[in-house]
Amino acid sequence: THEFSNIGIYAQGFFRGTDHTPPKTVNLQNQQIGLVMVYNTNPKIDGCGFYGLKYGLFFKTSYFGSVKNTYFELCQTGLYTTDYNANLLENIVGFYCKLVAEINGSQIVVNNFNSEYCESTLKFKGKNIVLNGVYCENTDLKIPSNYHLIFGRDEKDPAFSSRSITTGVVLNGVTLTANGRDVMLLEDDMRELTITGANMNGNIITKRASNKIIFRSAIGNYKVIGQGKHRKVEVE
Repeated sequence: THEFSNIGIYAQGFFRGTDHTPPKTVNLQNQQIGLVMVYNTNPKIDGCGFYGLKYGLFFKTSYFGSVKNTYFELCQTGLYTTDYNANLLENIVGFYCKLVAEINGSQIVVNNFNSEYCESTLKFKGKNIVLNGVYCENTDLKIPSNYHLIFGRDEKDPAFSSRSITTGVVLNGVTLTANGRDVMLLEDDMRELTITGANMNGNIITKRASNKIIFRSAIGNYKVIGQGKHRKVEVE
């Protein structure tokens, strides 16, 4: 089947008998995976929840599909994809995850992505992702914060190549706050990021001079740090 809806997948330990007993933190020893989708065209995930897993939802080589109304809690990585192209993510929520989603692919549209008290929200490696309505918050100083949004590959990444850059990232209507900590990282192969309508409170870290940020509308207590270039464009 290519469709799953209204199901919950829980790691061992979330239930003891009929009692719901979630762990207090992410269990890094847990190797369980919730759902694996391999070689799919037009897969649909709607109204599902993934709890306490190493990987909640795992896609490999998947096209023209959607993940909607889906929730990740206390996962090491909620959603992980590779070779994931021309897909839609909508109404995605992450709570207390180490990483809500890692997307390796291109032509991705994300609508309404909500992350609270997660170490990182989204990693993207590929070309052309549009994020509409993203809310990320981690104001609990007891929980580590490793940037809400990470774009591109580190030069030590096995997939790093001068021929395969990350670019075409667009942020529309984004709120990022982490109690003054860093909120965004542009890695070595990241090229162009356009921000239209954002409220950001924290540092944006750039790795190389080839990192380019275009601000069309952004407010908040933020600043760009590192070698990357940035400029503001007046919106008429």
